Amino acid sequence: FLPPRPVESWINVLNTTTFPSACVQQLSTDGLPVLQEWKPTTPISEDCLYLSVAVPRPRQSKLPVMVWIHGGGFYSGSSGLGMYDLRTLASEENIIAVSIQYRVASLGFLYAGISDAPGNAGMLDQVA
Repeated sequence: FLPPRPVESWINVLNTTTFPSACVQQLSTDGLPVLQEWKPTTPISEDCLYLSVAVPRPRQSKLPVMVWIHGGGFYSGSSGLGMYDLRTLASEENIIAVSIQYRVASLGFLYAGISDAPGNAGMLDQVA
């Protein structure tokens, strides 16, 4: 429920070839098969605050950058859904595509009226 913390720096190459875990959320589709495609396909975890970057190949210099924030009404969603493949977008549009994960549902937007849970953590994730 707290604001995001800065990332600690690293020295070695960071392997980022897999999608991050989706943030904790309700996974029920209430018997509606059409909603199955919106269910996260990656593991669910509180360790979910990541950004993904896709660069077209071959690399070119000075490409426009598009930052994309997934939908879901602040209740659900993940940038790691197969339908949101940034690699395809980057190569077809010749851009650098960036997406972010943010906390959703109660972990992202619950307000408890206390300083330990100030609320709107999901919005803080988006601007961090």
